[in-house]
Amino acid sequence: MRFFTVLFVVSFFWCNAQTQQLEVGLQVGGSYYSGDMDAPTFSKNVMNTNFAFGFLARYHVNTKLAFRGNLTFGKLEGNDSMSDRAWQIERNLSFTNNFTELAGMVEYNLFSFDAAGREGRTFTPYLTAGVAYYKHNPKTTYQGQTVMLQPLGTEGQGMEGFDEKYSLNQISIPFGGGLKLAINDRTVIGMELIGRRTFTDHLDDLSGRYVAYDELRAGNGEISAILSDRTGEVTGVFDPERRTTGDFRGKADVKDYYFSGMVTFSYMFDGNFGGNGGQIGCPTF
Repeated sequence: MRFFTVLFVVSFFWCNAQTQQLEVGLQVGGSYYSGDMDAPTFSKNVMNTNFAFGFLARYHVNTKLAFRGNLTFGKLEGNDSMSDRAWQIERNLSFTNNFTELAGMVEYNLFSFDAAGREGRTFTPYLTAGVAYYKHNPKTTYQGQTVMLQPLGTEGQGMEGFDEKYSLNQISIPFGGGLKLAINDRTVIGMELIGRRTFTDHLDDLSGRYVAYDELRAGNGEISAILSDRTGEVTGVFDPERRTTGDFRGKADVKDYYFSGMVTFSYMFDGNFGGNGGQIGCPTF
C-alpha cells in the first residue's frame, strides 16, 4: 500500500509539473549526400542539394524535453564530374537516390520553451538525435535511360565469392539541431540541420573494388560491367582490360552520410485539446 501511495504522489506532482503538448507540422527544405563521390570542396557538394519535405510531430514532455517523429522525403545526388580531381573525373560515376525516412528522436531545448511564454521563453536553440528507418534506391543514367543500380551488382555483389547485394532498407542515426520561435501561443516556426550516420556505403552504389570487365559481365551481365567502369566515356577509349579485380574504386571503410536542412511550420495543441494549461490526463480535485 505504501508503494502505491508513493507512486501516486510522485505521478501527481510529475503530471502537474509538466506542460505536455502535442505539436504537428510541415518541413520544407533540401537534402544532400556525403560519400565517395564528394567533390573536394563543400561549396561544390552543396550544389548537389535537392528538394526535400516532410512532416513532424512533437510531444512536449516539459519545457526542456520533447519526443518527436519525422516522416521525410528527399533526393540525394552525386557526380564525379563535379570534382576537380583528375582521377575522379576519369572514374566518371554518378547517381541519384530518392529516399523515404521514418525517424523517432529526442529533442532537448537549450532554453525552457513555452509557446505561450508562461513557463519559459518563446525562442530556443535545440539539439536532437534518435534512430531512423529509411528506404532508398540508387540509380544512374545510361544512354538517356534511368537504370537502377542495386540489382546490377556493379562490384560483383551476388556473384560467387563476393558479398550479397546490399539492402535498400536501412537504419541510420539522425543527429543535429536547430532554432524554433513561437510567433503566438499556437504557431511555431523554425529551421534545423539534421545529419544521418548510415551503416551502408552504398547510397551511391560505390564502395570497394572494381571487378574485371569480363568477370563481371560473365557473372552479372554486360550492363553491370559497363556501369561499373565508365572511364571510357571520358577518355573515348573502351578498354575491357583497364581494370583488374581488386583495383581501387571507392573507400569501403567509410560509410555514407546524408543531410537535410529544413524550415519548419507547426501548430501546438493542448495536451487534452483544450483547457488545463496543456496538461494531459492529470487528475484534478
